[in-house]
Amino acid sequence: MSITLLRYLHTLRTLRPVQWWWLLRYRVYPGRPVLRAPLPQAHWNEEVCARLLDALDAAQAVRPLSDGHAAELREGHFHILSEIGSMEPEPQWHSPNRSRLWNYHLHYFHYARLLAQHGDPRGAAAVARWMDSWIRHNPPGTDIAWDAYTISLRVVNWILAAARWPELRFAIEESLVRQIQHLAAYPEYDLQANHLFRNATALSITGAALGLSSIQRQGESLLSAQCKEQFFPDGGHYERSPMYHAEILNDLLLVHAVLDQDAAVFRAHTSAAAAYLAGILHGDGRLPLFGDAAEDPCASARSTVGLAQRILGMPLSPPAGSRAFPHTGIHVIQTGPGAVWIKTGGVSPNYQPGHTHCDMLSFEYDYQGRPIAVDSGTHGYAESPHREYNRATRAHNTTMLDGVEQHECWPVFRVARRGACSVLAWEPNTSLAHLAARCENFRGRAFTRVIAMSPEGGLLVVDQILPGAAREATSWLHLHPGCTLRDAGGVPKGATGVFTLQCEDASLGLAIFGWNTAQASDQDSYSPQMGLARTAPVLCLSVAAPLPNYVGYTLLPPSEHPRAAEHWAAAVRLLQHSNKRP
Repeated sequence: MSITLLRYLHTLRTLRPVQWWWLLRYRVYPGRPVLRAPLPQAHWNEEVCARLLDALDAAQAVRPLSDGHAAELREGHFHILSEIGSMEPEPQWHSPNRSRLWNYHLHYFHYARLLAQHGDPRGAAAVARWMDSWIRHNPPGTDIAWDAYTISLRVVNWILAAARWPELRFAIEESLVRQIQHLAAYPEYDLQANHLFRNATALSITGAALGLSSIQRQGESLLSAQCKEQFFPDGGHYERSPMYHAEILNDLLLVHAVLDQDAAVFRAHTSAAAAYLAGILHGDGRLPLFGDAAEDPCASARSTVGLAQRILGMPLSPPAGSRAFPHTGIHVIQTGPGAVWIKTGGVSPNYQPGHTHCDMLSFEYDYQGRPIAVDSGTHGYAESPHREYNRATRAHNTTMLDGVEQHECWPVFRVARRGACSVLAWEPNTSLAHLAARCENFRGRAFTRVIAMSPEGGLLVVDQILPGAAREATSWLHLHPGCTLRDAGGVPKGATGVFTLQCEDASLGLAIFGWNTAQASDQDSYSPQMGLARTAPVLCLSVAAPLPNYVGYTLLPPSEHPRAAEHWAAAVRLLQHSNKRP
């Protein structure tokens, strides 16, 4: 049996019956046929539009769009996936010179939402021109334009623009009704996850704004079910992507604003999701880039937290100290000037793992508020030359055994066989605050790892390759582009190498223990935004049989680095103790 066929079998066996049904339906009726039913009559709900205006004003207050940026947008100049785009002289809705993902983003009309948020009346003419162009060049059924996910994002952005500028409504009303009717007939039950969630929010918001009660009821019913399905008890979204969590929270906040008192059924989920997002952010507001994740330069995660505070009326102060989100699988240890974000979650949900990376027991580490160890992020999807790399084990601060990936990821969103991760110990309040866990790849090869913080904010990482699990091991440490790494000489007792790490005025000593080789190189591997690949230092550590009992490294401030061997030995004892637990 071929490898490809085996991968298909392992991938498809996890699908739900409802996914099979809708997949088969779309095979029988490819392209999701255009509906010919009569269009219902829309009646713009002025009360809902007023609430949407309040939400736009709140967004401008917490993440203001500058006058200069608004002027560029009005002139048709914008950035998508770190590439410059233009609407002049006529929008190219299906440019062959752009990636498919870029064209998708063009059809979302997020730039129209930004102009509506800014509120300058001069934005109305530009947005009206683009809407008219879209309607003329994208008849029902057009590829990308009439994809259910694209419709879900676009109709909400059009509704927001029409709430700001009522003069737009007459020209777009028929198209809006046709789009939302199409979405109501073809929700993404085949894909599920965040796609189905955003279908539900679009139906709810658009139905309420246009006075289409049956569409609104369908959306609210679907959204209620998906909130229960898609949020973990700790408030995190079940795809374990901080980026998609933030986007879904933005949608929920709009639903909350639109439904007002009727949104009580969603408030608990919205509040928990907002608290989770506030809890996982770095001190400077950055997202942890676990799974498919990247920063949105126009809508930071911190501003989403600020928007939640305004709309929900709840305090969401940045949490101090260590915290855990065990269901979603992020643990944060904070000691003095150091903090580390640890990914402990595996594939989720089992029936839709498309945004999964091989990043179990990877981490991000900050010292004195500066990013030191980073995740590689996500450059893009189908056409991205970095897609395979971004999902691979080597793109993360974790360990690979015998060259076997943690999960059997294959193009572009598929996962066949899956590994697993389990927490052995979580002790955030001891003298060496730490987490210990076990990681097993899809072939059953396993290692245990302890990640600990020293009293002065240094980082300790120890791995034990379980007996007979592997003949060789490789681990990676990805550093922020602002860091420099140089060989320091003077190897401490018990260490196999030592480096000095400098990041602006922060200096740390890096001592290597147990690894045979430590090779540093600069790679175009850091993608904090989609479409962007920055050069950053990467340290690759490797060891071959006979494997030592323990391998790892310490990353300590100058006051603690001379005692690196002592800190290392203490971390080894923590892992030994954790491995003995039942």
